[in-house]
Amino acid sequence: MPRLSRFAPFEIFVYCVVTLMGFAVAVTGYQHGLPFIDYPDEMTMWTRGRATIDPTWDMFQPEYPPGMVWLSAVVQQMQIAQGDPFINPAGATQIGRLTSVLAFTVTLVLLLLLARALFDEETPPFIRLTASIVAGLGWLCLPLAVRHARYAMPDCWLCMWFVASLLAAVTAWKRSSERWLWLSVVFGVLATVFKWQAAVVFAAGGVCCLRFWPDHARTLRLVLTYGVIVAAFGAWVVFGRHALEGGLYMPGTTPNVPTPFTVLDNLVYQSVDIGSGWIFGVLPLVCFLLLFVKPLRQRIHLVPLLMLPLMILALNIILSINGSRLFPRHYLPALALMAGLAGVGVGLLLAQINRISFGRTARLAVSVIVVIIVCLPLVGMARDVVNETGEQTRPDRRVLLMDWLAANARDKVTVITDVNLASAADPLYGYRGAKITTPEWGAYIPSNEVTDAMLQTENVRYLVAPAYITFDQLTTPLTPLLTNGDDATLRGETWIVYQVGDMQGLRSADAYITFGDSIQLRGFAIEPTNVCAGTDITLDLSWGAVTTPTRYYAFFLHLANDPQGELSAPINGQQPVGDSRPTITWTRADELLIADPITATIPADVPAGTYDLWLGLFEPEGTERLYLPDGKHYAVVGQIEVEAC
Repeated sequence: MPRLSRFAPFEIFVYCVVTLMGFAVAVTGYQHGLPFIDYPDEMTMWTRGRATIDPTWDMFQPEYPPGMVWLSAVVQQMQIAQGDPFINPAGATQIGRLTSVLAFTVTLVLLLLLARALFDEETPPFIRLTASIVAGLGWLCLPLAVRHARYAMPDCWLCMWFVASLLAAVTAWKRSSERWLWLSVVFGVLATVFKWQAAVVFAAGGVCCLRFWPDHARTLRLVLTYGVIVAAFGAWVVFGRHALEGGLYMPGTTPNVPTPFTVLDNLVYQSVDIGSGWIFGVLPLVCFLLLFVKPLRQRIHLVPLLMLPLMILALNIILSINGSRLFPRHYLPALALMAGLAGVGVGLLLAQINRISFGRTARLAVSVIVVIIVCLPLVGMARDVVNETGEQTRPDRRVLLMDWLAANARDKVTVITDVNLASAADPLYGYRGAKITTPEWGAYIPSNEVTDAMLQTENVRYLVAPAYITFDQLTTPLTPLLTNGDDATLRGETWIVYQVGDMQGLRSADAYITFGDSIQLRGFAIEPTNVCAGTDITLDLSWGAVTTPTRYYAFFLHLANDPQGELSAPINGQQPVGDSRPTITWTRADELLIADPITATIPADVPAGTYDLWLGLFEPEGTERLYLPDGKHYAVVGQIEVEAC
């Protein structure tokens, strides 16, 4: 780092404030989606990290840069060492995201220092500080950068080492320092193992070797040593890691020869479409235009400054091997350098204003206007970051589905027709709980492949689907149990859980029987209605709750008639739905809880006759009963004829 003694205390304070802001922005919402992984490539990184430490896992795309894969493997080894031998992608991804947050923050610090380092020491501190802040805020407010700071992906690591390598090269040129030159090489190697295209940063170090001219012997020694190191590393990348076998840029693609059109199109795309055109397009252009003003050109270190556009152009040439308008994240290193150029452009513009001969007040007014104009696009980008952060900090609907499945689907076959929702039932993708019963192929199946025959063959009990799926191809009845989609505080795909098959005795909402202003009996059916004493009847019961019950209630089903009165049989203290869904878990008023068919035996000593069936609810550890609005402690849910067979 530059010597702290060269920094004014106020500069250090401002840099610390901006750095803390960057960390706070990046870390807010970094847990989005967990324990389920939002970004499929995060699972790819985890899987390849697992393959690194476990040979039973398939190592696909072996030519992929290994940096993030190695990091994932180390994190997983730490998990195992800490006593977590089970597959836990969520935990590893959480740590990986935290490392991306830190890399994003370090990149921010490096950009602050890079923009400052490009000015000479005679430049007024205010101009250097303003340039640094603009460069830092360009990165801090870039939605794409903040988004990838919250992913366990290599992009922020790549940007950190890439900018660090370039800053070291700039410092090496300024100080004619071999130590900084070799440090630039080390950082360049680290950047390249995270993305192969980062190797273009070695061009900056190659330029720095010329700094020692006309000391011919020293220059020749540095050039040869530098060339051997870079060539050896390049050979390892090409022949050891097979980086070119799947295409130079993206594995599995066919490379093409870059053309002026594809390079220009990539430059325009990164400068205008991904971020603010003012910050990443206009201000870097202003920077180069002002270089034609000789007094301004003397304010900066020209060769180190020109390293930035050299790196940006080289990166876009590499990207153009696969065409133009690629995934936005592949432009992040170039965008970081564009932010640095934007800061320098603002600094040079303020320096030019300061040279104009009109009065001090007028110069100050024009400077303020320039700062305001620069701030407006930054505010717009910051607003996008805030909106995305608000989306990522909302709870995920998959977590609610996971909780529902854990409580209800442990012994009932469940099928899910959305691939993202299906992760809520898959331990590899974050599910935590008792094993969910699914068909042999797993929980996921496309909605158009759901047929009556499949439902019957697999004995499917629950079908989970996005709200827009209608299943018009089915004749099998589907009863909606729970819909999760109307709560705007949640994020992710909406879903509906259906119970498959005929549901006996369901009532309309106006016919629900409500106990204690809380628990509702929403359906009931008893078969047969003519029985012999000592034989069985079957009950189909459906429940719900207006408000969440505060106690564990049980239900009774008693026989009653005038001659015998109330008989405490055949049921007296059974869970309404089952042990996995006690009444205190009935938290959603719109959830329909359908109990498994209940078999009850009519006692053999019950006298023959006609009996009403009384159903009621009570707290089995005490004496509390739930009453109906008419004051009764039971509802008559049917009538049976007991015969003396």
